[in-house]
Amino acid sequence: MLKNFLEDGQLIAPDTALDYYSNVSNQNIEFHSKDNQHGLVALYGERAPFICCNNPRKRINSYSGEILFESICRLNTCLACARTFAPMYSKMIEIAQPSQFLTITLFINDGQSVRSGFTSFRRNLRRMTGEDPRFAWVVEENVLSRDKAHIHSWMYCPSEAVLNPESLNAAAQRSGLGHVHMSLRTRSSTYSYLTKVPAHNQASLQAHTRLNGREIINGRRFWRDGRGGPFITKPEAKWKARQILATK
Repeated sequence: MLKNFLEDGQLIAPDTALDYYSNVSNQNIEFHSKDNQHGLVALYGERAPFICCNNPRKRINSYSGEILFESICRLNTCLACARTFAPMYSKMIEIAQPSQFLTITLFINDGQSVRSGFTSFRRNLRRMTGEDPRFAWVVEENVLSRDKAHIHSWMYCPSEAVLNPESLNAAAQRSGLGHVHMSLRTRSSTYSYLTKVPAHNQASLQAHTRLNGREIINGRRFWRDGRGGPFITKPEAKWKARQILATK
């Protein structure tokens, strides 16, 4: 079994390029960085200005026929709604308190193939380390080579073990993936990093949907109520995040 705990000299310095932060205002979210938003503008163009949902759902009183109110469509394929949900997903990740951030390079740019490779990666990692890591992850296009992609993922082990780069890279290579760059959690502001592409503009949201399906963030088994806390479902994590954001 591979050694799966970090030792002296194995720590990777935090990646300061991940220092995004979100500013929630008027149900919108904005991302900022020192390197042109990690190539988002180069890939998809300037960030779209504030927009409203174009397909709101009407609530109708079944007895009187009166329209009671309109709400957003709540579809992840809607840019306005994706931006509205971005702070919620960031808070959901923060509640789970992950310990590591991974970036995995890929040799493919196909959503189904990426999903199969990542499933193999998780399976190999469990076999090699004896741990059961949990992931919240997204697939993104590469800036310079759009025929390839990469995965960003928050990760933790329920046992609170911290997996080392050697174990992560060995599992990735056995799964046909590329190199794994690992950083320890640095600051809460980076929890919004996974939502930067779907919240940028319509073109970036379409690219995100092509690679990730209709999910803003993948990860059915990731959610828990705090470090060492009980596992919760994704709907429960959403409810908890909304309650916290509503009090701010």
